[in-house]
Amino acid sequence: MRITFMLLPLLTILLAACGSDEPEATGSQAGNATISLSDSELSVGYEAQTLPVTVRSSADWSVSSNVDWITVSPSGGLKDRDTEISIKVKENDTHEQRVGTVTIKAGSSSASVTVTQTPDMYFNVGKASYSIGAKAQTIVIPIESNQSWTASSVSTWLTIDTPAGNGSGSCSISVQENDTPRERTATIEFVTASGARTPVDITQFTDAIDVPDGYALVWNDEFNDESSLTEKWTYEVWDPGTVNNELQRYVAGQYNGYKTAEVHDGILTITARKVGSEVVSARLNSREHWTYGIIEARLNLPSGRGTWPAFWMYPYQPDGNWPYCGEIDIMEEVGTVPDEVSSSIHCASYNHVMQTQKTSARMVDGAEGSFHVYRLEWDENYIVTYVDGVELFRFANDKKGDRNTWPFDYDFKIILNLAWGGDWGGMNGVDESALPVEYHIDYVRVFQKIR
Repeated sequence: MRITFMLLPLLTILLAACGSDEPEATGSQAGNATISLSDSELSVGYEAQTLPVTVRSSADWSVSSNVDWITVSPSGGLKDRDTEISIKVKENDTHEQRVGTVTIKAGSSSASVTVTQTPDMYFNVGKASYSIGAKAQTIVIPIESNQSWTASSVSTWLTIDTPAGNGSGSCSISVQENDTPRERTATIEFVTASGARTPVDITQFTDAIDVPDGYALVWNDEFNDESSLTEKWTYEVWDPGTVNNELQRYVAGQYNGYKTAEVHDGILTITARKVGSEVVSARLNSREHWTYGIIEARLNLPSGRGTWPAFWMYPYQPDGNWPYCGEIDIMEEVGTVPDEVSSSIHCASYNHVMQTQKTSARMVDGAEGSFHVYRLEWDENYIVTYVDGVELFRFANDKKGDRNTWPFDYDFKIILNLAWGGDWGGMNGVDESALPVEYHIDYVRVFQKIR
Protein backbone atom coordinates (compact mmCIF):
# COMPACT_ATOMS: atom_id res chain seq x y z
CA MET A 1 0.00 0.00 0.00
CA ARG A 2 2.83 2.46 0.70
CA ILE A 3 4.26 1.85 -2.79
CA THR A 4 0.97 2.61 -4.44
CA PHE A 5 0.55 5.76 -2.45
CA MET A 6 3.98 7.03 -3.53
CA LEU A 7 3.27 6.34 -7.24
CA LEU A 8 0.20 8.56 -7.39
CA PRO A 9 2.10 11.90 -7.03
CA LEU A 10 4.59 10.74 -9.65
CA LEU A 11 1.82 9.90 -12.12
CA THR A 12 0.26 13.32 -11.52
CA ILE A 13 3.56 15.03 -12.27
CA LEU A 14 4.04 13.05 -15.50
CA LEU A 15 0.53 13.88 -16.72
CA ALA A 16 1.09 17.56 -16.02
CA ALA A 17 4.36 17.48 -17.91
CA CYS A 18 2.69 15.91 -20.99
CA GLY A 19 0.00 18.60 -21.00
CA SER A 20 2.48 21.45 -20.93
CA ASP A 21 2.88 21.46 -24.83
CA GLU A 22 1.03 24.33 -26.72
CA PRO A 23 -2.36 23.03 -27.90
CA GLU A 24 -2.95 22.62 -31.73
CA ALA A 25 -4.25 25.80 -33.37
CA THR A 26 -7.70 24.71 -34.43
CA GLY A 27 -11.09 26.38 -34.24
CA SER A 28 -11.02 29.80 -32.66
CA GLN A 29 -7.35 29.42 -31.79
CA ALA A 30 -6.46 29.28 -35.56
CA GLY A 31 -7.82 32.81 -35.91
CA ASN A 32 -4.63 33.99 -34.25
CA ALA A 33 -2.46 32.20 -36.80
CA THR A 34 0.39 34.10 -38.39
CA ILE A 35 1.05 33.63 -42.11
CA SER A 36 4.23 34.71 -43.80
CA LEU A 37 4.86 34.77 -47.60
CA SER A 38 8.07 35.12 -49.57
CA ASP A 39 6.22 37.39 -52.04
CA SER A 40 2.92 39.22 -51.81
CA GLU A 41 2.99 40.99 -55.19
CA LEU A 42 4.05 39.49 -58.53
CA SER A 43 4.23 41.27 -61.89
CA VAL A 44 4.65 39.02 -64.92
CA GLY A 45 4.68 39.21 -68.70
CA TYR A 46 2.01 37.85 -71.03
CA GLU A 47 3.64 34.41 -71.48
CA ALA A 48 2.41 31.30 -69.64
CA GLN A 49 4.67 30.65 -66.66
CA THR A 50 5.00 29.16 -63.16
CA LEU A 51 5.90 31.28 -60.15
CA PRO A 52 7.17 29.89 -56.77
CA VAL A 53 6.07 31.42 -53.47
CA THR A 54 7.07 30.09 -50.03
CA VAL A 55 4.35 29.92 -47.37
CA ARG A 56 4.78 29.46 -43.61
CA SER A 57 1.92 29.50 -41.14
CA SER A 58 1.46 28.81 -37.44
CA ALA A 59 -1.61 26.73 -38.35
CA ASP A 60 -2.51 24.30 -41.14
CA TRP A 61 -3.57 26.26 -44.22
CA SER A 62 -5.24 26.05 -47.67
CA VAL A 63 -4.78 28.08 -50.85
CA SER A 64 -7.10 29.16 -53.70
CA SER A 65 -7.28 31.52 -56.70
CA ASN A 66 -10.09 33.91 -57.62
CA VAL A 67 -9.52 33.70 -61.40
CA ASP A 68 -9.50 30.83 -63.90
CA TRP A 69 -6.22 31.87 -65.49
CA ILE A 70 -4.30 31.11 -62.27
CA THR A 71 -4.00 27.64 -60.74
CA VAL A 72 -2.09 26.76 -57.56
CA SER A 73 -0.54 23.58 -56.22
CA PRO A 74 -0.41 22.05 -53.68
CA SER A 75 -3.83 22.99 -52.32
CA GLY A 76 -2.53 23.58 -48.80
CA GLY A 77 0.11 22.77 -46.17
CA LEU A 78 0.90 22.00 -42.54
CA LYS A 79 1.74 24.44 -39.82
CA ASP A 80 5.24 25.49 -38.91
CA ARG A 81 6.75 24.31 -42.19
CA ASP A 82 8.17 26.22 -45.13
CA THR A 83 6.11 25.04 -48.14
CA GLU A 84 6.68 26.18 -51.71
CA ILE A 85 3.52 26.64 -53.76
CA SER A 86 3.52 26.82 -57.58
CA ILE A 87 1.39 29.60 -59.05
CA LYS A 88 0.72 28.68 -62.69
CA VAL A 89 -0.31 31.58 -64.93
CA LYS A 90 -1.83 31.04 -68.38
CA GLU A 91 -0.82 33.11 -71.42
CA ASN A 92 -2.60 36.46 -71.53
CA ASP A 93 -4.32 36.55 -74.92
CA THR A 94 -6.83 39.24 -73.93
CA HIS A 95 -4.65 42.20 -75.03
CA GLU A 96 -5.41 43.83 -71.67
CA GLN A 97 -3.65 43.91 -68.30
CA ARG A 98 -5.29 41.62 -65.76
CA VAL A 99 -5.01 41.09 -62.00
CA GLY A 100 -5.67 37.93 -59.99
CA THR A 101 -5.39 37.05 -56.31
CA VAL A 102 -4.06 33.89 -54.64
CA THR A 103 -5.39 33.60 -51.07
CA ILE A 104 -3.85 31.54 -48.24
CA LYS A 105 -6.21 30.79 -45.36
CA ALA A 106 -5.46 29.42 -41.86
CA GLY A 107 -8.73 29.33 -39.98
CA SER A 108 -10.06 32.88 -40.02
CA SER A 109 -6.65 34.37 -40.83
CA SER A 110 -5.61 34.99 -44.43
CA ALA A 111 -2.85 36.43 -46.56
CA SER A 112 -2.74 37.01 -50.31
CA VAL A 113 -0.47 37.20 -53.32
CA THR A 114 -1.51 39.69 -56.01
CA VAL A 115 -0.54 38.64 -59.54
CA THR A 116 -0.51 41.36 -62.23
CA GLN A 117 -0.04 40.12 -65.79
CA THR A 118 0.72 42.52 -68.62
CA PRO A 119 -0.78 41.91 -72.08
CA ASP A 120 1.10 40.95 -75.20
CA MET A 121 2.05 44.16 -76.98
CA TYR A 122 0.27 44.03 -80.33
CA PHE A 123 -0.19 46.15 -83.44
CA ASN A 124 -2.48 45.15 -86.31
CA VAL A 125 -3.35 47.09 -89.47
CA GLY A 126 -6.36 46.53 -91.70
CA LYS A 127 -4.41 45.09 -94.65
CA ALA A 128 -0.77 44.60 -95.57
CA SER A 129 -1.34 46.23 -98.96
CA TYR A 130 -3.84 48.48 -100.70
CA SER A 131 -4.51 48.90 -104.43
CA ILE A 132 -6.28 52.07 -105.50
CA GLY A 133 -7.34 53.93 -108.62
CA ALA A 134 -5.55 56.85 -110.23
CA LYS A 135 -7.82 59.52 -108.75
CA ALA A 136 -6.71 61.70 -105.82
CA GLN A 137 -8.22 60.20 -102.69
CA THR A 138 -7.89 59.49 -98.99
CA ILE A 139 -7.10 56.06 -97.57
CA VAL A 140 -8.04 55.25 -93.99
CA ILE A 141 -6.04 52.36 -92.51
CA PRO A 142 -7.71 50.87 -89.40
CA ILE A 143 -5.37 50.06 -86.51
CA GLU A 144 -5.80 47.77 -83.52
CA SER A 145 -3.09 48.27 -80.92
CA ASN A 146 -2.39 48.58 -77.22
CA GLN A 147 0.67 50.77 -77.62
CA SER A 148 1.67 54.04 -79.23
CA TRP A 149 2.88 54.13 -82.85
CA THR A 150 4.21 56.41 -85.56
CA ALA A 151 3.85 56.26 -89.36
CA SER A 152 6.22 57.54 -92.03
CA SER A 153 6.98 57.26 -95.76
CA VAL A 154 9.65 58.58 -98.11
CA SER A 155 7.22 58.85 -101.04
CA THR A 156 6.30 62.39 -102.09
CA TRP A 157 2.98 61.61 -103.81
CA LEU A 158 1.17 60.96 -100.55
CA THR A 159 0.79 62.71 -97.22
CA ILE A 160 0.29 60.97 -93.88
CA ASP A 161 -2.40 63.02 -92.17
CA THR A 162 -2.23 60.93 -88.97
CA PRO A 163 1.50 60.38 -88.37
CA ALA A 164 1.12 59.07 -84.81
CA GLY A 165 -1.37 57.48 -82.47
CA ASN A 166 -1.77 55.96 -79.03
CA GLY A 167 -3.53 52.61 -79.20
CA SER A 168 -6.34 51.61 -81.54
CA GLY A 169 -7.68 54.05 -84.10
CA SER A 170 -6.86 54.78 -87.72
CA CYS A 171 -4.21 56.35 -89.93
CA SER A 172 -5.44 58.69 -92.67
CA ILE A 173 -3.35 59.10 -95.84
CA SER A 174 -3.99 61.60 -98.66
CA VAL A 175 -2.93 60.37 -102.10
CA GLN A 176 -2.33 62.62 -105.09
CA GLU A 177 -3.75 61.83 -108.54
CA ASN A 178 -1.47 59.57 -110.56
CA ASP A 179 -0.99 61.40 -113.85
CA THR A 180 2.12 59.39 -114.72
CA PRO A 181 2.15 56.63 -117.37
CA ARG A 182 2.91 53.87 -114.85
CA GLU A 183 1.42 52.55 -111.66
CA ARG A 184 3.40 53.34 -108.51
CA THR A 185 3.90 51.86 -105.06
CA ALA A 186 4.72 53.52 -101.74
CA THR A 187 5.46 51.94 -98.38
CA ILE A 188 4.08 53.29 -95.11
CA GLU A 189 6.19 52.09 -92.19
CA PHE A 190 4.55 51.87 -88.79
CA VAL A 191 6.86 51.74 -85.75
CA THR A 192 5.47 50.89 -82.32
CA ALA A 193 6.69 51.86 -78.87
CA SER A 194 8.07 48.34 -78.45
CA GLY A 195 10.18 48.80 -81.59
CA ALA A 196 8.19 46.53 -83.92
CA ARG A 197 7.99 47.64 -87.55
CA THR A 198 5.01 46.97 -89.84
CA PRO A 199 5.17 47.96 -93.53
CA VAL A 200 1.99 48.65 -95.53
CA ASP A 201 2.26 48.94 -99.32
CA ILE A 202 0.00 51.27 -101.31
CA THR A 203 -0.14 50.65 -105.06
CA GLN A 204 -1.82 53.30 -107.18
CA PHE A 205 -2.87 52.45 -110.71
CA THR A 206 -2.56 54.79 -113.66
CA ASP A 207 -5.21 55.72 -116.19
CA ALA A 208 -2.55 55.79 -118.88
CA ILE A 209 -3.42 53.04 -121.36
CA ASP A 210 -0.88 50.73 -122.96
CA VAL A 211 -2.36 50.03 -126.40
CA PRO A 212 -1.29 46.70 -127.94
CA ASP A 213 0.65 46.94 -131.19
CA GLY A 214 -1.62 46.89 -134.22
CA TYR A 215 -4.67 47.82 -132.17
CA ALA A 216 -6.61 50.98 -131.31
CA LEU A 217 -8.54 51.77 -128.16
CA VAL A 218 -12.22 51.84 -129.20
CA TRP A 219 -13.98 51.92 -125.81
CA ASN A 220 -13.06 52.05 -122.13
CA ASP A 221 -14.32 52.89 -118.69
CA GLU A 222 -11.76 53.89 -116.07
CA PHE A 223 -14.55 54.44 -113.53
CA ASN A 224 -13.49 57.95 -112.65
CA ASP A 225 -17.03 59.31 -112.76
CA GLU A 226 -20.28 57.91 -111.37
CA SER A 227 -22.06 59.07 -114.53
CA SER A 228 -20.40 56.27 -116.52
CA LEU A 229 -22.75 53.77 -114.85
CA THR A 230 -25.65 55.26 -116.78
CA GLU A 231 -23.77 56.49 -119.86
CA LYS A 232 -21.83 53.31 -120.61
CA TRP A 233 -23.77 50.56 -118.84
CA THR A 234 -27.29 49.28 -118.29
CA TYR A 235 -28.59 47.25 -115.36
CA GLU A 236 -30.36 43.91 -115.49
CA VAL A 237 -33.33 43.72 -113.10
CA TRP A 238 -34.07 40.07 -112.31
CA ASP A 239 -35.88 38.06 -109.71
CA PRO A 240 -34.03 35.38 -107.73
CA GLY A 241 -33.72 32.09 -109.59
CA THR A 242 -33.97 33.60 -113.08
CA VAL A 243 -30.83 31.75 -114.19
CA ASN A 244 -28.71 28.97 -112.70
CA ASN A 245 -30.92 28.85 -109.59
CA GLU A 246 -29.01 31.88 -108.30
CA LEU A 247 -30.30 33.32 -105.02
CA GLN A 248 -29.69 37.04 -105.53
CA ARG A 249 -32.09 39.66 -106.79
CA TYR A 250 -30.47 41.90 -109.42
CA VAL A 251 -31.47 45.54 -108.93
CA ALA A 252 -30.71 48.79 -110.72
CA GLY A 253 -27.87 50.20 -108.66
CA GLN A 254 -29.52 50.38 -105.26
CA TYR A 255 -32.22 48.78 -103.15
CA ASN A 256 -33.94 50.32 -100.12
CA GLY A 257 -31.15 52.86 -99.85
CA TYR A 258 -28.32 50.32 -100.17
CA LYS A 259 -26.07 50.66 -103.22
CA THR A 260 -25.27 47.54 -105.22
CA ALA A 261 -23.02 49.37 -107.70
CA GLU A 262 -21.07 52.58 -107.15
CA VAL A 263 -17.98 54.39 -108.40
CA HIS A 264 -15.58 55.80 -105.85
CA ASP A 265 -11.94 56.94 -106.19
CA GLY A 266 -11.51 55.38 -109.63
CA ILE A 267 -12.96 51.96 -108.74
CA LEU A 268 -16.33 50.37 -109.55
CA THR A 269 -17.64 48.31 -106.63
CA ILE A 270 -20.44 45.78 -107.05
CA THR A 271 -21.81 44.74 -103.66
CA ALA A 272 -23.95 41.74 -102.75
CA ARG A 273 -25.68 42.23 -99.41
CA LYS A 274 -28.56 40.94 -97.33
CA VAL A 275 -31.47 43.38 -97.23
CA GLY A 276 -34.39 42.03 -95.27
CA SER A 277 -34.93 38.45 -96.33
CA GLU A 278 -33.20 38.84 -99.71
CA VAL A 279 -29.68 39.11 -101.09
CA VAL A 280 -29.41 41.91 -103.64
CA SER A 281 -26.64 42.54 -106.14
CA ALA A 282 -25.95 44.09 -109.55
CA ARG A 283 -25.42 42.91 -113.12
CA LEU A 284 -24.15 45.50 -115.62
CA ASN A 285 -24.19 45.21 -119.43
CA SER A 286 -22.12 47.46 -121.67
CA ARG A 287 -24.19 49.67 -123.97
CA GLU A 288 -21.62 49.15 -126.72
CA HIS A 289 -20.90 45.85 -128.46
CA TRP A 290 -18.17 44.47 -130.71
CA THR A 291 -17.14 41.66 -133.02
CA TYR A 292 -13.56 40.62 -132.26
CA GLY A 293 -10.93 42.52 -130.31
CA ILE A 294 -8.96 42.54 -127.07
CA ILE A 295 -11.21 42.97 -124.05
CA GLU A 296 -9.42 43.57 -120.76
CA ALA A 297 -10.30 44.35 -117.14
CA ARG A 298 -8.43 44.66 -113.86
CA LEU A 299 -10.44 42.89 -111.15
CA ASN A 300 -10.31 42.23 -107.41
CA LEU A 301 -12.59 39.33 -106.49
CA PRO A 302 -14.68 38.93 -103.31
CA SER A 303 -14.35 36.04 -100.88
CA GLY A 304 -16.95 33.92 -99.12
CA ARG A 305 -18.78 30.67 -99.76
CA GLY A 306 -21.60 31.61 -102.11
CA THR A 307 -19.88 34.35 -104.14
CA TRP A 308 -19.80 34.03 -107.93
CA PRO A 309 -18.21 37.05 -109.68
CA ALA A 310 -17.92 37.07 -113.48
CA PHE A 311 -16.49 39.09 -116.40
CA TRP A 312 -17.94 37.74 -119.61
CA MET A 313 -19.56 38.39 -123.00
CA TYR A 314 -22.97 37.60 -124.46
CA PRO A 315 -24.48 38.39 -127.87
CA TYR A 316 -25.92 41.88 -128.21
CA GLN A 317 -28.75 40.54 -130.37
CA PRO A 318 -28.65 36.78 -129.86
CA ASP A 319 -28.89 34.62 -132.96
CA GLY A 320 -31.15 32.04 -131.36
CA ASN A 321 -31.48 30.93 -127.75
CA TRP A 322 -28.71 29.96 -125.39
CA PRO A 323 -26.46 28.03 -125.88
CA TYR A 324 -26.85 28.16 -129.68
CA CYS A 325 -26.18 31.92 -129.64
CA GLY A 326 -22.80 31.51 -127.88
CA GLU A 327 -21.20 32.80 -124.68
CA ILE A 328 -17.60 33.79 -123.81
CA ASP A 329 -16.62 33.64 -120.13
CA ILE A 330 -13.39 35.59 -119.69
CA MET A 331 -13.26 35.15 -115.90
CA GLU A 332 -15.41 33.28 -113.42
CA GLU A 333 -14.65 32.25 -109.84
CA VAL A 334 -16.70 30.82 -107.00
CA GLY A 335 -15.88 31.50 -103.36
CA THR A 336 -16.34 27.86 -102.44
CA VAL A 337 -13.10 27.22 -104.39
CA PRO A 338 -11.10 30.35 -103.45
CA ASP A 339 -8.65 31.81 -106.01
CA GLU A 340 -9.44 29.27 -108.75
CA VAL A 341 -10.33 31.33 -111.83
CA SER A 342 -11.64 29.87 -115.06
CA SER A 343 -12.44 30.76 -118.67
CA SER A 344 -14.97 28.94 -120.85
CA ILE A 345 -16.99 29.11 -124.06
CA HIS A 346 -20.51 27.82 -124.53
CA CYS A 347 -22.29 26.98 -127.76
CA ALA A 348 -24.73 24.34 -129.06
CA SER A 349 -22.06 21.64 -129.26
CA TYR A 350 -20.07 22.66 -126.18
CA ASN A 351 -21.94 23.74 -123.05
CA HIS A 352 -22.19 22.94 -119.35
CA VAL A 353 -25.69 21.48 -119.61
CA MET A 354 -24.33 18.72 -121.82
CA GLN A 355 -21.09 18.76 -119.78
CA THR A 356 -19.18 19.33 -123.00
CA GLN A 357 -18.17 22.95 -122.38
CA LYS A 358 -14.65 23.99 -123.31
CA THR A 359 -13.00 25.39 -120.21
CA SER A 360 -9.75 25.84 -118.33
CA ALA A 361 -9.08 26.78 -114.71
CA ARG A 362 -6.09 27.43 -112.49
CA MET A 363 -5.22 28.84 -109.09
CA VAL A 364 -4.26 32.52 -109.06
CA ASP A 365 -2.69 33.53 -105.77
CA GLY A 366 -4.58 36.48 -104.34
CA ALA A 367 -7.36 36.50 -106.93
CA GLU A 368 -9.60 37.13 -103.93
CA GLY A 369 -8.49 40.34 -102.29
CA SER A 370 -6.02 41.79 -104.84
CA PHE A 371 -6.16 43.08 -108.39
CA HIS A 372 -5.24 41.01 -111.44
CA VAL A 373 -5.58 41.69 -115.16
CA TYR A 374 -7.90 39.40 -117.14
CA ARG A 375 -7.76 39.59 -120.94
CA LEU A 376 -9.59 38.11 -123.90
CA GLU A 377 -8.06 38.03 -127.41
CA TRP A 378 -10.78 37.16 -129.93
CA ASP A 379 -10.69 37.07 -133.71
CA GLU A 380 -11.97 34.91 -136.55
CA ASN A 381 -9.44 32.19 -135.76
CA TYR A 382 -9.40 31.71 -132.00
CA ILE A 383 -10.49 32.79 -128.53
CA VAL A 384 -7.65 33.05 -125.97
CA THR A 385 -7.77 34.32 -122.39
CA TYR A 386 -4.94 35.44 -120.11
CA VAL A 387 -4.40 36.25 -116.42
CA ASP A 388 -1.62 38.78 -115.81
CA GLY A 389 -0.25 38.04 -119.29
CA VAL A 390 -0.14 34.26 -118.83
CA GLU A 391 -2.38 32.20 -121.12
CA LEU A 392 -5.27 30.48 -119.34
CA PHE A 393 -7.59 29.16 -122.10
CA ARG A 394 -7.56 28.66 -125.87
CA PHE A 395 -10.36 27.68 -128.25
CA ALA A 396 -9.83 27.53 -132.00
CA ASN A 397 -12.35 28.04 -134.80
CA ASP A 398 -12.72 24.69 -136.55
CA LYS A 399 -13.47 26.62 -139.79
CA LYS A 400 -16.39 24.33 -140.64
CA GLY A 401 -18.84 27.20 -140.89
CA ASP A 402 -21.00 25.42 -138.31
CA ARG A 403 -22.73 27.75 -135.84
CA ASN A 404 -23.08 24.83 -133.46
CA THR A 405 -19.31 24.97 -132.87
CA TRP A 406 -18.42 28.62 -133.70
CA PRO A 407 -21.16 31.21 -133.11
CA PHE A 408 -18.54 33.85 -132.32
CA ASP A 409 -18.63 36.00 -135.46
CA TYR A 410 -21.05 38.77 -134.51
CA ASP A 411 -21.44 41.48 -131.85
CA PHE A 412 -21.13 40.62 -128.18
CA LYS A 413 -21.57 42.92 -125.15
CA ILE A 414 -19.55 42.90 -121.90
CA ILE A 415 -21.20 41.80 -118.65
CA LEU A 416 -19.96 42.38 -115.09
CA ASN A 417 -21.96 40.73 -112.33
CA LEU A 418 -21.76 39.31 -108.82
CA ALA A 419 -24.06 36.33 -108.27
CA TRP A 420 -24.86 34.65 -104.97
CA GLY A 421 -25.35 30.91 -104.66
CA GLY A 422 -26.82 29.00 -107.58
CA ASP A 423 -25.88 25.75 -109.26
CA TRP A 424 -22.15 26.48 -109.19
CA GLY A 425 -21.66 29.29 -106.67
CA GLY A 426 -23.81 27.45 -104.14
CA MET A 427 -22.72 23.90 -104.88
CA ASN A 428 -21.43 23.61 -101.30
CA GLY A 429 -24.04 25.86 -99.77
CA VAL A 430 -23.68 29.55 -98.92
CA ASP A 431 -22.34 31.36 -95.88
CA GLU A 432 -24.45 34.45 -95.27
CA SER A 433 -22.09 35.55 -92.49
CA ALA A 434 -19.70 36.58 -95.31
CA LEU A 435 -22.15 39.24 -96.52
CA PRO A 436 -21.80 41.96 -97.59
CA VAL A 437 -19.17 41.09 -100.20
CA GLU A 438 -17.55 43.42 -102.74
CA TYR A 439 -16.33 42.91 -106.31
CA HIS A 440 -13.92 45.68 -107.40
CA ILE A 441 -13.23 46.70 -111.01
CA ASP A 442 -10.48 49.23 -111.80
CA TYR A 443 -11.14 49.48 -115.53
CA VAL A 444 -12.62 47.77 -118.60
CA ARG A 445 -11.00 48.40 -122.04
CA VAL A 446 -11.71 47.30 -125.58
CA PHE A 447 -9.13 47.37 -128.39
CA GLN A 448 -9.68 46.42 -132.00
CA LYS A 449 -7.26 45.80 -134.85
CA ILE A 450 -6.30 48.69 -137.06
CA ARG A 451 -7.39 47.74 -140.57
